[in-house]
Amino acid sequence: MKVPNPVIAAIDIGTNSFHLLIAKINNKNKIQSIYKARNIMRLGTELGGKIKKISKNEIKLSIKILLKYKKIAEKYNAEIFAIGTSAIREVNNRNQYIKKVEKETGINIKVISGKKEAEYIYKGIEKVISIKNKKVLCIDIGGGSTEILYVKKGKTIFSTSIKVGAVRMTNSFFPDDNLNIRSIIECDKFVEKQIKNKRGINFNPDYEIVVGSSGTIHAAASMIYYNRFNKPLKKPNGYSFTRKEFDKMFEKVMDKRTPIERLGIKGLQTKRADIIPAGLIILSVIFDLFKIKRIILSENDLRAGIVSEATKTNR
Repeated sequence: MKVPNPVIAAIDIGTNSFHLLIAKINNKNKIQSIYKARNIMRLGTELGGKIKKISKNEIKLSIKILLKYKKIAEKYNAEIFAIGTSAIREVNNRNQYIKKVEKETGINIKVISGKKEAEYIYKGIEKVISIKNKKVLCIDIGGGSTEILYVKKGKTIFSTSIKVGAVRMTNSFFPDDNLNIRSIIECDKFVEKQIKNKRGINFNPDYEIVVGSSGTIHAAASMIYYNRFNKPLKKPNGYSFTRKEFDKMFEKVMDKRTPIERLGIKGLQTKRADIIPAGLIILSVIFDLFKIKRIILSENDLRAGIVSEATKTNR
């Protein structure tokens, strides 16, 4: 029997981490968060960047995390919807991984395209940011890919996924997690080329608002907020920062050559100290290419989009 507002357990299996969001759509058509969990898991990286394979150890750890998530979901009587993104999309043993996980946990992972991922992200964003009748540019920088979506008054004009992410670029250009001028420049040029060469992108959309979601953009906002107010950013939704503020913070991060040095930056999470430079380089390139002056944060992202979409199919 279909339930009007079912409780959904949205599992996002990303390149940098696994996320669980247990939530439901309330009577005001907003996402009501019930429980959240996150586990850092650099899926597909243990065997090295050139080997596109999830290791046996990573499969074992995945099963352990997902069994924990399943137990939590059962506690809330939530239906599980597990989504695989960039990390699973690209590995050679994708089917083996999915079958093994399902056998051991009972959880079926649905691997979605980058374009579909971008659309899910928008579905999450529209639940918390007033964008219904606006021209919106949405940006989500993940561990393995970056999603860019332009929506005009509810209609998608272009939606794309580019294979540049904070973990992917760190592995390619900063394998020892340390920075040098040459690698920074090479990373910047590579990211710009990848985005520019992606078909279907209009770099001059007449957007009214730019919305950012997920780790890198939230991390940037947290550092900027701490620098401005000398306290943590507790309510990110709706907070915004300018290009000028971003540039100041960008220089500060790039000046710290090692992850240990970057741990001293207030507002930066410890577990993001190694990959934050690459993520910020991607964001800097996007600021330039789309001539962005200000970006506003959405607390909702892919997980919220999964909840929104799953609720529709269960009504």
